[in-house]
Amino acid sequence: MTEIIKRLELWRKERQLDKSQGFIFDLDKQVSFLTEEITEYLRAKDDYERVDALCDLTVFSINAINVIDNDYSDIFSSTYCMQKKNYHIANIIDRLPYIFKCKQNGKYNFVDIIEMCKSMIENLGFNYDLCMNETLLEIESRKGAFNNETGKWEKFKDGESMKLWYKANYESCKL
Repeated sequence: MTEIIKRLELWRKERQLDKSQGFIFDLDKQVSFLTEEITEYLRAKDDYERVDALCDLTVFSINAINVIDNDYSDIFSSTYCMQKKNYHIANIIDRLPYIFKCKQNGKYNFVDIIEMCKSMIENLGFNYDLCMNETLLEIESRKGAFNNETGKWEKFKDGESMKLWYKANYESCKL
């Protein structure tokens, strides 16, 4: 998890999207991004699309922790972990209200979402770390800019930029 966090920190800093650079994230918008990925998961036609949505949920959740306080030191330790079980997307949906209720401690709800995503990916028969690597390769390959209207970093969709896009290969991550 440390490697994933470091890569996302670098990704945010390269795009001037890091809290340490004075960038102000909106928690409401972060949760809206989660709901977009939940919708993507629910509309998925196969396990590869479900894994993609779960990896994106992980990315948005890690970035949301940066929104709240940028402190990851105590949340991915051996003292904080959920029990592995057969989670469902409904379990993730159930966590969303608590993000708002808990405010500062809401980061632990994001951690729960990350742990659920990891468990769900593994239950689908994929290696979580390899899947996350594929997701990070994909987002790292994209150029873009922050859109003030949507409150979201958006990838450029011009031909030149799209030539550089890497497409995650989740098939290579099957157990």
